Amino acid sequence: MAGFQRHHVSKLVPSNPTVLNILLVAVAVVNSATLGYDASVMNGLSILPSYTNYFHLNDATTGPNNAAVWIGTILGISLVQPIPDRCGRKNSILIATVITILESYYKPPRRTLQFAFGVITETVGNFIVSYYLTRILSQAGINDTYRQTQINVIIQCWSFAVVVAGSFLLDVIGRRLQTLMGMVGMTVTLYMLGALIKVYGDSTEASKNYGILAPIFLFQGSYAFSITPMTSLYPTEICQYKLRAAGAAVFKCVGASLGLVMSFTMSFAMSDLGWKFHLINASWNIILTSFVFFYFVETKGLQLEEIALKFGDNFITEGYDSPTK
Repeated sequence: MAGFQRHHVSKLVPSNPTVLNILLVAVAVVNSATLGYDASVMNGLSILPSYTNYFHLNDATTGPNNAAVWIGTILGISLVQPIPDRCGRKNSILIATVITILESYYKPPRRTLQFAFGVITETVGNFIVSYYLTRILSQAGINDTYRQTQINVIIQCWSFAVVVAGSFLLDVIGRRLQTLMGMVGMTVTLYMLGALIKVYGDSTEASKNYGILAPIFLFQGSYAFSITPMTSLYPTEICQYKLRAAGAAVFKCVGASLGLVMSFTMSFAMSDLGWKFHLINASWNIILTSFVFFYFVETKGLQLEEIALKFGDNFITEGYDSPTK
């Protein structure tokens, strides 16, 4: 080991494994927190009358305002591979990466799961809570800017606490079961939210208006408990090692594309449908929940070789004796 030379690793990369692991965890945390920060900022700004008045935000302009986040994501993804290649990697690596991405489309189980999970993360209902909380609170009869800001902050703190617990429980409950629990919880709470807005949305009694908040907190808790921790784990876990970059790219691209489309359409849908919008979203969640139940592959407690066996990749597990045999 004394003669080991790091010819292909920058001197800036720590040689101490502990320090390196800490930095890797820090990068993962910051990367996951960035999107959540964007959503929190957009919610906070949308609550302020000074912001909405200055930019003249209405149903037509609120969508493009929120869509800026997803446009940046899509543009950023397109530069992830070319820039490192031009900074020193050989052209053959770029060609191999393109081939790998194309190859991932011929893996039906993985392709379906990557695509479907990208759809789930954006269409399950969290999008409206993250970017259109002001609109929901207004439907609930809570129009005071100070109160809306308070609720937004409390929801973020609640989500943080729940997602920490959910991250630890993934290896206890299991990926598939925990996702199903969250999906069922989100479906039920959206039905509750639509019904309560219908009955008490026009009420002048503060107790009834604040009662509508309960489904919002339960919904966000269900999402943070199940979907949020899965976004950083499942899309890469189910892929072969050589396909992980491609699989993550497919997942992110689907999510960003749907986020872009929904940014332009949600304002009109929520204005035109009102409380019915949440019932429609809940009904759509039933379809997504059924997909998770029938098609999601459980990977709890499995080594990478065992996960590969579940997808029929026997050719990469030669010499590995599965304990399940």
